[in-house]
Amino acid sequence: MPLTFVTQIQINNLLTPDGPCVSQILQNAASYAEGPVVPGELVTIRGAGIGPVKGVWGEAGPDGMFPRELAGVQVSFDGIPAPLLYVQEQQINTVVPWEVAGDYNSTLGGTQVSVQIGSVATNIFTNPLTGAAPGVFTTGASNQAAVLNQDGTSNSPSNPAAPGSIIAIYGTGGGPVSPAGQTGALSPLSRSQLAFPVAVQIGEQNADVIYAGAAPGLISGVFQINVRVPDTLLQGAAYDLSVTIGSTTSQLQATISVQ
Repeated sequence: MPLTFVTQIQINNLLTPDGPCVSQILQNAASYAEGPVVPGELVTIRGAGIGPVKGVWGEAGPDGMFPRELAGVQVSFDGIPAPLLYVQEQQINTVVPWEVAGDYNSTLGGTQVSVQIGSVATNIFTNPLTGAAPGVFTTGASNQAAVLNQDGTSNSPSNPAAPGSIIAIYGTGGGPVSPAGQTGALSPLSRSQLAFPVAVQIGEQNADVIYAGAAPGLISGVFQINVRVPDTLLQGAAYDLSVTIGSTTSQLQATISVQ
């Protein structure tokens, strides 16, 4: 699965100030939801003058690690350099380092976010942290969820999943994993499991969760949840898909197609 499958984010139109400036809000890179974030979550930073005019994609190097500086842009959380997936003058896609995790048994508080372009640092702001903030990746304006059918092909209205088959759902913001994730690295084939309980609903029906953890071969922080499509769903329809991790549920506009 190409990395761009889970990192392409719509760019907002913002006015360019005299110098670089960031919006003091982070978005979940899958759902665009604003608010508290979790360590390991892929997030989007919006702003003006915060990168090159033409977007630059980050790629894993020979060591399997994503860059901490890209086209002169650097981002840090609590002083910890963050891996960069995409930089552009109005948008940065990055990952909240796992190292800002803190104590999951208490209120996590916040993380200080800093962006630097060349030698110029933007305003520093604090974004709240939480235990889980799941978002499901989608593939376009139709809110089709980024789901693979049992045969490994992408789910879509023209390629629906069969009732009773197993699908793979991709998202970010799942919270801690065990064994722990490595910031900026590709997740290995030996999968880490999500620490919090996971529930999935398709068309308001519970789906059996077979696996919930890191997505092998994608950057650490992307989760993969394998579920069985309920046998009782009517065929030939699109259904709302939601993922609940801990006590937090993903956005409701993601859909999958059932044949």
